[in-house]
Amino acid sequence: GPQDATVLKGLRHELKAAKFPASLMDLLLERLGGPSKVAELSGRTRRLVSTTAGMQLQERGDGADSVNIVEQRAFQEGRKRVAIITEAASAGISLHSER
Repeated sequence: GPQDATVLKGLRHELKAAKFPASLMDLLLERLGGPSKVAELSGRTRRLVSTTAGMQLQERGDGADSVNIVEQRAFQEGRKRVAIITEAASAGISLHSER
């Protein structure tokens, strides 16, 4: 009833205000320069990024496979100097850089 809706609204507010720790992948990305400098090749479709408003959930693109190809090219072409690769994305890729 109405009381349940009030409780649910309060819980949602508390959840939005809660501070959750970033994952190890997100911490590595931030410490190495952030998504603009680090190629992430993983199975993830979203990641936490640090903004002036705090940590925000950010979509990585339309799908992990296509995003990984874009990230792989960015690394190979020298636009991103660091690549982080998870086991989920490691099968069959070669990261030889032209630079």
